[in-house]
Amino acid sequence: MRLRASSLRRGLWLSVLAATGLAGCTPPVPPPVAAPPARPIAVLRPASPPVAGKVSMPPHPAFRQLSVVFYQPDAVLRARLGDDTAPLAAYVRKIDGGAAAVLRTIPNAPGFQAALVIALKPGGTSHAWFVTKRKLPPDVAPQLIAAAQAVPPLSVQGGPVAFAIIFNAFGGGGPAVTDAKHPIPIPPEWRKGVAPLTLQGPAPAPLSR
Repeated sequence: MRLRASSLRRGLWLSVLAATGLAGCTPPVPPPVAAPPARPIAVLRPASPPVAGKVSMPPHPAFRQLSVVFYQPDAVLRARLGDDTAPLAAYVRKIDGGAAAVLRTIPNAPGFQAALVIALKPGGTSHAWFVTKRKLPPDVAPQLIAAAQAVPPLSVQGGPVAFAIIFNAFGGGGPAVTDAKHPIPIPPEWRKGVAPLTLQGPAPAPLSR
C-alpha cells in the first residue's frame, strides 16, 4: 500500500507541474564554473555473500510436547473424568508450561526425550514421576516433578487416572522413552513392583514384570 500511495502522490505531483507549465521546461544554462580539485574516491566494497552451512538458525525450544498417552481405556477415562475434555486439556497445558519454565533455567542442557507420568486420585491429589533414558544432572527430575505437582489437580471419581506427557527437550536426542515393545513410559519405581495406583482395564504389559 505504501508503494502504491507513493506512486499516486508522484503522479499527482507531476500533473500539478504540467498544469502550471513547469513540466518539461528547460532551465537557463549557468556560466561555467572551475572544476574542484580532484579528491580520492571512497570505494564501498559489496557485502560478502553468506557462507553455506553457517546460516544462523534459532535454537531448539526447551520443551516440545510430542504426545499424551493414557494408561486406561476410553470408557474408564469417561467414567472418572466426565465427557468434557476441556479441563483435562487445560491441566496438561499448565503442566507443559511448568516443565518448559524449569527446562529454560538449565544451562547447556543436551537434547533428550522424556516423559512426565501423572496420576490423579480421588480426593484432589496428584503425583508425578519423571522418565528418561538419558543421564541428566540430578536436580532436573525433582524440579520437573515439583512443577507438575504444583499444578492444582483435576477432580476424578471412582478411581485414579494416569497419563504420560511425552516430550522433547532442546530438540530431543538419546534413546526414546517408548518403543514397539513398551509403547508407554513406565517410571522406574513401577518397575520395582511398587505400583502406587491400581489401573483398571487392560493394564500395561511392563507392570506385570
